Amino acid sequence: MASFDSSSIVTEVMNYLFFMLDLIEAQDWIKLENIALSNPKVFRIMSKSISDYEEFNGMTLLHACVRYNPPATVLGEMIKLYPQ
Repeated sequence: MASFDSSSIVTEVMNYLFFMLDLIEAQDWIKLENIALSNPKVFRIMSKSISDYEEFNGMTLLHACVRYNPPATVLGEMIKLYPQ
């Protein structure tokens, strides 16, 4: 049975989260859709992670995207996958 180091899991989640935020800032909507939105379960986990992360002051991935004028299709998919 494999053992998990919780600090390495948190690090991996944060690395993935910052990668997604970099895609948003770069306005690379195609990559964001292909990487983040193509796996609903992972997207929901990442969305919850960012909203739970104190340093983001309650910001969600949706808030981050809206700042960079994404296509309506990206916003619609995000809302569909994580309506909270």
